[in-house]
Amino acid sequence: MDQPVRNMSLQALSRRTRIRIGLGAWFIVRAMIVLGVMGLGGNVRSEEVSAREVATQSKQEPVALGEAIDTIRAVGLSGQGQLAARHAWRQLAQCDTSRMVDILAGMQGANRQACNWLRMAVDAIGQRTLQQSQKLPEPALEKFVLDVRQASPARQVAFQWLTQSDPQAPGRLLPGMLDDPCLELRRAAVQQLIAAASHAGKQAAMARGEAAATAKATAQRLYQEALDAARDLDQVEEIAQALGQLDVTVDLVHQLGYRVDWQVIGPFDNTAHRGFDRVYPPEEAIDLDGHYTGKSGSVAWQSLQGDGQSGWVDLNLIFGKLKGTVAYVLTEFQSNSDQEVELRWSTPNATKLWVNGQQVATYESYHTVTSDDQYRATVHLRRGVNHFLMKVCQDEQTESWTVDWQFRFRVTDRLGGAIHTP
Repeated sequence: MDQPVRNMSLQALSRRTRIRIGLGAWFIVRAMIVLGVMGLGGNVRSEEVSAREVATQSKQEPVALGEAIDTIRAVGLSGQGQLAARHAWRQLAQCDTSRMVDILAGMQGANRQACNWLRMAVDAIGQRTLQQSQKLPEPALEKFVLDVRQASPARQVAFQWLTQSDPQAPGRLLPGMLDDPCLELRRAAVQQLIAAASHAGKQAAMARGEAAATAKATAQRLYQEALDAARDLDQVEEIAQALGQLDVTVDLVHQLGYRVDWQVIGPFDNTAHRGFDRVYPPEEAIDLDGHYTGKSGSVAWQSLQGDGQSGWVDLNLIFGKLKGTVAYVLTEFQSNSDQEVELRWSTPNATKLWVNGQQVATYESYHTVTSDDQYRATVHLRRGVNHFLMKVCQDEQTESWTVDWQFRFRVTDRLGGAIHTP
């Protein structure tokens, strides 16, 4: 069962942080995060010192590359094999730059812990090489970046080092990465297109007559291309705002694929949180004409429309600001094929989710800080009509910040692109 997206990942931090700090500082930040994730928080300083020692020491005996990579790939998510991995990492960090892509290739199919170790080894090699004013293997790195069969995190690391060695690489490579399966590279490509569109927009603002109209049309076209390629919600919103200033309206709810047409029934009782696991009639069978005994009397299904600007579906609008309650929401999704999709939703409330009668997710968390695509579940849809049923629970806390009883929900591909009904 998929887990909620709660903490900023190394990948997300790199996106926001690497543009604000220098390369050397970024390596230290990356090392601290990675080693902390590995359960070595108490040894971060000693490992950081070891990394510096490896970066400055001369070559030692030849490294059995494959054996060292296999040792790291065998590390467990719960810490198994960490001591052996640490030794193997020190060996890999001493390798020549010509082995950078071989080490990166080892990330294919590896778990998160192993990828962190391998990434650290490549970083140590790259940092040592640049400190010695030597060249990185640019052709090999570029070929690796362009190979979409490689692991996305590995391609991202290769791109970062290629960019350090060849500042012209982004301008050369990113235009062809607007549909890249690596979200980080795709984001960089979209950001480059946003910059070009912004430049055209500024030209339109300064020009007059036909020149202004031409520049405005160029800006609109570039922003639209960026919008079609964007998968990160902050970029989508930035582009939509820019297009609005160019007299183009973007339907964000449709663009992001939020579902706003729902049937809802409730309230049922959730006193002392007991309603979360109690099986109420909608969990046993869906009968839109049915009437059932709710918390305060008879309840029946009724229609509820989400907000057309934000996609949020507010249960307080139909039930009032109730506490200690359960509601069920139901929507249909027409799939044009048998396919695997991601269901993504945000809510401050406890939820359970069923797809075609099969439970696929359960999160008993109340009054969490909501974020975009906060919860995710990968599911298989059948061709034709599919039913999504969600149980949304409100507890009995009465503070003002506990009042929200709402959610928003969308269907996407694995990269976050909206999937629409035919």
